[in-house]
Amino acid sequence: MRYLKRAKVLAPAHHIAARCYHHTDDHTVALKAQNEKSGEIQRDTKRALEERLRSQEEHTEALNKQILTDRAKQKERFQKVNEALAALEHHLELGNNKMDTIINSEI
Repeated sequence: MRYLKRAKVLAPAHHIAARCYHHTDDHTVALKAQNEKSGEIQRDTKRALEERLRSQEEHTEALNKQILTDRAKQKERFQKVNEALAALEHHLELGNNKMDTIINSEI
């Protein structure tokens, strides 16, 4: 039986080999745990990004609805202003006609 010297303790070579395999198993378990944690972080990040995107899409949709509402209100206001201007124009036209009539009658 072959013996190896490690930290001033003599141990059979097959015990050292067993420790190496055990170390490899621990390393594999650690890598798996690290991969699982990494995958979990990626899933959380993806979920957060999807939630943020959904929230932004909802916000954009709300803004588009608000823009359409504002445009409709502006159109209605412009129509009212145009109607008021037309009425004023008509009133001024009537006033001008009366003035013309008065001026013509005095001449």
